[in-house]
Amino acid sequence: MGVIEDFTSWTRRNAAPFTVFLIGSLVASGFIFLTTNLNGIVYLVLTNGLQGRPWTCLTYPWAVMPFGNGIQLITFAFVMVWLFQTGSSVEREIGTPRFAALWFAATALPGLLITLGASAMRHPVIVNAPYLPIFAVTVIWCIRNRSATIMLFGFIPLQAIWLAWISGIAAFFIYGGPQPIIGMLACIHLVVAALYALDKIPFLPYGGGSGIASSGRRVPGNRKEATTRGQVMYDQSYFDEVKRRETERAEQERLKKLFGED
Repeated sequence: MGVIEDFTSWTRRNAAPFTVFLIGSLVASGFIFLTTNLNGIVYLVLTNGLQGRPWTCLTYPWAVMPFGNGIQLITFAFVMVWLFQTGSSVEREIGTPRFAALWFAATALPGLLITLGASAMRHPVIVNAPYLPIFAVTVIWCIRNRSATIMLFGFIPLQAIWLAWISGIAAFFIYGGPQPIIGMLACIHLVVAALYALDKIPFLPYGGGSGIASSGRRVPGNRKEATTRGQVMYDQSYFDEVKRRETERAEQERLKKLFGED
């Protein structure tokens, strides 16, 4: 019980419960398919025309097989660490409900476009793993932190805005290798994600940054990536406390001088 309580407390302090849920559920799904020899994965994988399973346009990210070999495991671990860093940041910025909606929208839109386009071209396609929605989260994070420098593969310095372009190129080639049109369809949701991050969708304002936060309170547009709404509130209360103490000190000095003159 202590471990569960500690984990729950940590999740609450991290302020990104949906990101933690995503990572935990993806890891659990991988272990399940490893121990069951992929039994049931067909009910999560997205294929042409949805194959009578419309729910697969939302479930295909959990059709993961990360424990097949060392390379797959390392890649999956890297992706999960990246999702934790970028997903937590975006979730804290726009709020958990909006981030959950963002994830499922970034899952459903490209899934539907890819499978419907492949069906129209009579080209077989199978969509699985969480890369499409993670690409969308990456694009949003990179645009919101475009001047940040990240270490690609741990040793290549790269400005975040360039990683957004790399994500789009990767999506195009991963899903459009045999059919460039399918690759283009796989990138449409990234364009929408970029417009959302730039606050360019009139009916869907971004939850943070220069726009209105999910709580309805305007937050500073030029803030560092590590700054959350809770930290902004803490900083303001700190400065208020400093100002109050300075006022009290000045009042005490004034009274001392007043009584000294009397």
